[in-house]
Amino acid sequence: MPTAKPKVVKGKEAKKLIQDYMVAQNRPFGAGIVQSNLKNAVGKTETVRILDELVEEGVLESKDYKKFRYYWANQRNIPEARDPSDIKKEIENAEFELKTLSNEAVTIQKKRDALQSALSDEDLEAKIAALEKENAELSTRLQEAKGSSESVSKDSVEKIDKALKSQVTAWRKRKRCAMDMVNEIAEGSGESVKTLFKTIELENDESNKVTLTEAIKATEPPPPPKKRFKS
Repeated sequence: MPTAKPKVVKGKEAKKLIQDYMVAQNRPFGAGIVQSNLKNAVGKTETVRILDELVEEGVLESKDYKKFRYYWANQRNIPEARDPSDIKKEIENAEFELKTLSNEAVTIQKKRDALQSALSDEDLEAKIAALEKENAELSTRLQEAKGSSESVSKDSVEKIDKALKSQVTAWRKRKRCAMDMVNEIAEGSGESVKTLFKTIELENDESNKVTLTEAIKATEPPPPPKKRFKS
């Protein structure tokens, strides 16, 4: 079976072939060796001409030794090998940054899910208003019971105290939950809490002239009478 003749290239294609070969090999060669290693794809005269042209362009360097001229890639054009430890450090930094971004994405997703599953502004406002009204009524009843001249059983007072404390605890918990949600929405929208209250027309304790502090005081026992000392 006859051997297929190698493809012969000329011009720019021949120049690129020789340049790529010399840079990739990065070692000295004579023109004859280059031609042979390229399987005579470029003629000998053309190979010498291209090698000398690449020397003039600074792509290659050359040196004559006795009757031969040797060519090799210009080392100033060869990028220095990077330190493996530097590459490893860059990979570690990239992995750390990826992990940090992933954690931030999970946190943002949780906040988003919490906001989506939370009560609407209208429902939240209605619950807060109802709770404030109930607490105010219990506080009034307790004060009336404590200040009444009628005989009130100890059990009745304790029941009212217990109910009021339970409502105050629920009030405090729900108020904290409501404010957490308001702060989350404010942070996400870029508005201040005060501006957000005005924007969505959300009422708070102060706007209804009811404070949690007053309800807490109502659950506290009256101070003991002051003792008088004889001079």
